[in-house]
Amino acid sequence: MPGQDELESVEEEVSLFPARRQFRHLTKEQLEGLAEEHEVTVPDNTKKPALIKLLMAELELEDIWAGEEKREAREAEQAEREAERSSRIQLAKLEVERAKAVHGPAPASRFDVSQARHFMPKFREEDADTFFEAFEIVAREMEWPDAKWALLVQSSLAGKAQVAFAALDPRVGLNYEELKKAVLAAYGGVPESYRQRFQNLKRRNGESYLDVGRRLSIAFDRWLAAGKVFDYSELRELMLVEQFKNIVPREVEVYLSERQVNKLVEASQMADAFEVIHAEPSGKSRPNGGRHDGHRNKEVSGGGRPPPNKANLGERPPSRWSAPDRRSGPGFDSRSDIVCHYCHERGHVKSRCPVLAKKEGRDKAVALALEKEYPEVFTACVVTRSQTRAWKSSPAISEEVVVCPDSVTPPAVVPEPGRPL
Repeated sequence: MPGQDELESVEEEVSLFPARRQFRHLTKEQLEGLAEEHEVTVPDNTKKPALIKLLMAELELEDIWAGEEKREAREAEQAEREAERSSRIQLAKLEVERAKAVHGPAPASRFDVSQARHFMPKFREEDADTFFEAFEIVAREMEWPDAKWALLVQSSLAGKAQVAFAALDPRVGLNYEELKKAVLAAYGGVPESYRQRFQNLKRRNGESYLDVGRRLSIAFDRWLAAGKVFDYSELRELMLVEQFKNIVPREVEVYLSERQVNKLVEASQMADAFEVIHAEPSGKSRPNGGRHDGHRNKEVSGGGRPPPNKANLGERPPSRWSAPDRRSGPGFDSRSDIVCHYCHERGHVKSRCPVLAKKEGRDKAVALALEKEYPEVFTACVVTRSQTRAWKSSPAISEEVVVCPDSVTPPAVVPEPGRPL
């Protein structure tokens, strides 16, 4: 978007030279006259093709023509946008005239809100900006009082816009400009959101490329308007800041975007300040060695499971389901002087003699299911206990029987070593 002085210099320069389409049709005499006018030395006996190349090189005609074509393209694009805007305004005016013919104009003395609602444009959440533009055109054409604008708008809101209106103070909600600002803010009506809309715009299903170009142009204009960019220097700063954000780390980009920086020098200074403030002291590391290391250290030092001992990797730890050893447990001590009167072995009494138990065929099942490690067994199985005697003179034997459903898999019931269930 060049300045006015630059445009005037370009136009003056173009007027001194023929256009591209005219240059090709000039005669040799006309080309020689052009060379003489611009003080270009032409060797004797120069053919016309060589003269054309010489003039194009000396006068830099390609650059001049390229600038002229860009200027014409910009003018055509601007004219197209103006035509589209005029078309929208004309359509809105025609709609207002048609509505006036059907319902009549709103009375000057008494404003009828219910009648005015017939003229309200439709609110679409994906394009809140267009709704407000269309509403303002209709409101001015219908000469609605400014004090009623907010009331009319809120009756058409939906979705996030309605939530934003409900969050406003009742007195603020009656102010049209405040209401408009709150609604646009709910849909990200800030320069950064308009930039994202412009850069992330995609073609919709069934949409022509002409419509895509129109939406892209509108998105770009709204981005510039939100950023208060109105001339070439401001546009230049905007582009430089955007490219600068692509260079800095993500956290710095967010920091600059939150503060809506629009000057490259200011953005550079703030980025340097951010880096100094958030820099780690030299020679020091983060506490606990960083997030992941700290987590691992916490597991080891905070009561977590310690690393396995390499010396014991080959040993199998005793299972909680392992049956008790016949030569261990209560009532058994290999170093004791107690002698069994049945097998004459030391360390146990006759009532706990494993040989006697084997001979008499008494089965002894032990339920070792623990609620903590095997809740499904603990809750599903039924344990019954009873006192039995082989004969009157024999001591009582505590027998435990565990009954489990088919859905519970052993080892909930473990027989005494050496005996089947």
